This record gives sequence, C-alpha cells and structure tokens, in this order.
Amino acid sequence: MDQAAKGREQAKRGNQFLRAIVIPMSKQAGYDQQLAKGYAGDAGDVSIRKGDAASRTRELPDPWAEFRPIVGELIEPPLDLLSLASVPEVSPILGPCIAAMAVNVAGFGWRLNPRAKAGENDKAFARELATERLAVENFLTGCCYVDGYSFTRMRKEGRQDLESTGNWYTEILRDASGKVDGLHHLPAHQMRLTTEEKEFTEVALNRVVGTPDGKFKIVKQRAFKRFRRIVQYRGGIYRYFKELGDPRIIHADTGEVVTEEQARDWQGTGDPLPEVDRASEVLHQKIYCARSAYGLPRWVGALLAVTGTRRAEEINFATFNNNQIPSLALLVSNGQVTDGTLTRIEEFVEDVIQGNDSRSRMLVIEAEGALEGPDPGNVKLDLKPLNEAQISEALFGEYMATNETRTRRTFRLPPLYLGDIEDYNRATADRSHRLTDEQVFDPDRRDEDETWNQRLLVEQLGIVYHEIRTNTPNITNDEDLIKLIKEAEKAGAMTPDLARALVEDILGRDLDLYPLAETVPGDVPFSLTMAEAVKNQAKPNEVGQQVTALKALGIDVPESLDGVAVVDGLLALRERFGDEIARRVTKGVTGVDLPPAEAEDAGADPAED
Repeated sequence: MDQAAKGREQAKRGNQFLRAIVIPMSKQAGYDQQLAKGYAGDAGDVSIRKGDAASRTRELPDPWAEFRPIVGELIEPPLDLLSLASVPEVSPILGPCIAAMAVNVAGFGWRLNPRAKAGENDKAFARELATERLAVENFLTGCCYVDGYSFTRMRKEGRQDLESTGNWYTEILRDASGKVDGLHHLPAHQMRLTTEEKEFTEVALNRVVGTPDGKFKIVKQRAFKRFRRIVQYRGGIYRYFKELGDPRIIHADTGEVVTEEQARDWQGTGDPLPEVDRASEVLHQKIYCARSAYGLPRWVGALLAVTGTRRAEEINFATFNNNQIPSLALLVSNGQVTDGTLTRIEEFVEDVIQGNDSRSRMLVIEAEGALEGPDPGNVKLDLKPLNEAQISEALFGEYMATNETRTRRTFRLPPLYLGDIEDYNRATADRSHRLTDEQVFDPDRRDEDETWNQRLLVEQLGIVYHEIRTNTPNITNDEDLIKLIKEAEKAGAMTPDLARALVEDILGRDLDLYPLAETVPGDVPFSLTMAEAVKNQAKPNEVGQQVTALKALGIDVPESLDGVAVVDGLLALRERFGDEIARRVTKGVTGVDLPPAEAEDAGADPAED
C-alpha cells in the first residue's frame, strides 16, 4: 500500500468517527438523502442503503475516492470537511462560538486608511489620492455583485467556513481585460487541494515601498514559486481552479497548463480558448495546521467534548420521548384484572385522558379473585403514583456544562459572548470585552486585513496609498479617553490629527469626509492654535486682558493708560456690546439688519438679550 493510500485509509477511519457526531444513531432515511445531496450538490446521485430505524447509519460514499487529478496528487484533508461543516448544526455550543468569532472579527464593517496625506500646496498629489480612494471604495462596495450582498457579509460567511472547517476559499473574478472586478465565496467543504508542482514558476509580485519624499510606490519583486491546483466537486462535476497569483492559463476541466499559443488557436479552430474554460483564481486562507496543506478548526481539540455533549443530549431526548417510567401503576393483590378492564384502561388513556373534557369522566376497573370457590378472597386494587421515580431533570448536566466550557475555551471566549451574563457587572463586563478584543478578535482582524491589503489591493489592483482597516466595536472607556486627551493636550502632545485618528478607531468612521478648517493646522497642538488666535496684544506697560479686548474691537487705546483711561475704555466697550446686542435682537424680531443706532431707536432693549 503506497503512502497516499495509507493516508486515505487513515483519514477514512477518522471520518467514520467524526460523521457519527453529525449523524445520530437512529434517524429517518430522508436525513441521509439530504446530507448526501449536500455533499454531492444539487444533482447528487449518492446511493445509501436503507436499514432498520434502530441500526447505525451507514457511511456516505466519498465522491473523491476515485478522483485522480491529471496534474499532481489529490491531498486528503485530515478530517472530513463536510462533517466538520455540519457539526455546528448539531452542536449547541459550536454555533454560538463561531457566530461570535464571525461577528466580532468581520461584522463591524470596514474603512480605508490612507498611507500618506497630501500637503497644502500639493494639489496634484491630493487629486491622485482622491482618485485612488474613489476607485477602491467603488470596488469594495460592489465586489460581491455575483452573490448580491456586501463585502462585509462575504467576509462573515468566509469566517464561518474558517471557524467550522479551518479553510476559507474566495474566488477572484476578472473582466474581459483581465482586471479584477469581483469576489465570490466558495463553500469550503466542496474544495480539495492537489500537491505542489515539481517545477517552479517565475512570478513578479507587487510590493509597496516608501520614498524619501514621504510618498510610496510599487516595485516588482521577482520570485519563484511552486503552485498547486484547487478542485471543486459539485453536482457530480469536478472543476479546477488555480492559486491566486499563478500567471499561467489553466484549463478548468482538465487542470492542464495551456500555452499562450494554444490559447490563441484552441485545438486548431482559429478561435481563442473560451473564457468559461479558463480556470479562475482562488485565495485560500486557513488556520495553520503543521501536518497538512489544509487548515484545521481551532475547536478540533474539543472533539470528544462535542461528541459527548451530542450523545448526552440524544440520551436525554430518548428518555423524555420514550417515557421509560410511567406516571401511575395499578397494583392488584389477590386477583387479576379482567381482559375487558385492560381494554377500557388502554382506550381511556389513549382517547379520553388527554384534554380538559376528561375532568368529569369516570373509569370503572374490575378485577377477579385469584382463588376459585365460594370464597375467592378479597381483591385489593391500589393506584400507585410513580412521580418520584420519574426523571424530572436532564441527565449529565455537569458533564455537559464541563464540555461547554472546554469547547468555549478552544476559541478563548468568555461566557459573556455566548449570552451568559449572570456573573457579570459593568466593570467585569468592560474588562472582559477589552481583554477578549485585545487577545482574540483584534489579532485576527489585523491578519485578515494584511491578507486583503497585500494579496488583493497591492498585488492585483495596484493600490499604493490606501489599505483596508476593519472597524472595531467601541470598547473604550469614555472617561479614560477624555482624561487621556486632556492630559495630552496640556502637555502639548495632542494634535487635531492624533485626536481624529483616535475617534476614527473608536467610532469606525472615516473623518476625512469632514476636513478641518483651513485656519486649523492638523499637526499643531490645538492649545497653541487657540493661544495664537487670542494672543495678548497689550504692551508690557498696558493692562493685558482689557487692552486685548479693546484692540480686538478696534477701539483706540492710548500709549500709556491710567485708571481713568481704563474705566473710560471699559465703558466704551460696554456701549459697544449694548449696541451689538440691540442690533441682533432687532434682526431676530423684524428680520432687518439695522445699524446699531437705528436698532436702539427701534425700541429694542439690550437688557432683554
């Protein structure tokens, strides 16, 4: 037996155990057919032998068992991907854990973060940034047009595949000119990988590098890489894809490389190879597994806990459904119940005892003595309640609670994210949110953002100055943030640009759409800008604040001031304030903007304002 056959046999034994979690020990045949169709696609023709309802379900035939790729060898996944994708459907803990990961990593949307900003006088660079930003926004807004939903939803579905099976496949769609114009999610359980090719393929990769003038540019980096094929099985059809970045033309039906010359004159017809026969590219993301080219879900270490919980719930359901201990027992002493009485009891229980109409009904029970003769003895009938012997609570409660904790810990999630809030107050909940986002969700967001930025924006779209940033929930303590900004402002370390960056991360909004006023520089602490705006205009021998106010209103101030001059100036300042208030009140009442003198004649009382 060769190594590949040994690997398939080992995986088959492991898959039999895994599928036992998904497929209960007894079920209707319709569920088998439905699961088979899910494996094979809409046109699945998988045949399943029907057995007794109480027998163990037979294993589904593997559609990949007889498939042999023309190029390379098919790699068997460590565990059956269909079963991995189906386990969350029958597990009460896996579904909420996976949903929590999908929502908190990718569910809060995205924004574009600029790598550079244009200077005040660099209008050409500003136009270049605006043009590139608009192009990226237009692409990401409509990139999932095939599926008809948003980029965020596509990422959430991919994240669910990643957490369920350890793998996430995204098809890259191109238009007739070869430019990327869309993304499409491929179900992970339908995909298989082939071994890498023996020969290297030369590729030119885009890399963004900084320049001495503070800008960025794309440089081509030469590299050699071994590529592999990716195969999808659906509806009885095998379809080949190629890895993202593979520059060669691959036939979608055979997986063979097609040269440029062959593609221009396909099979001597004079026509080019049809686009539908060209394999499209796929971006494969995974949770790293050291022993396989596939990924493995993070919960695979809790597989026994998931299995045990499923089995415990099946036992509880069977106990409840079968009613193993009756509610009441009829005990007959020194006699026996007649056949007619047994029939009446059965009919009464099945037909009459249910519903409110049975409250006034009576049941006559007859019994015969066990002894023959003139004195058969006294027959005693006793109705014995068995409520105390019945199982009123679920079995294996502590065992299932322990399994739930073990499964949740594989995701490193606190109970708060699964709806268990009994042991939390506001302080512990805030601390739990902050720690989980820091240790679990945020690293995954950053890894995924780096993948999209490098593999999609830079390498495929040639984007230089913008990158995707996934929005985060607001887990910041508002009071702590206010203190931080105040202390930094006092020390001269807080500029409008830094403050806006903090607010962008907290609110998940792009504040570039709300630019600062031209008179407010973004790289100067706001306190310095305000000090410059209201700086003291008085001379050393003048009373500072009063003279500054007088000069700001255009009132002439003598070179030297005594107390009388200051008082006269303040009286003039009060008169100016009164005139201004009268003018504004008149305008608010009449709608006419009059000079201050006319406004006072119009009867407006400055004291009313």
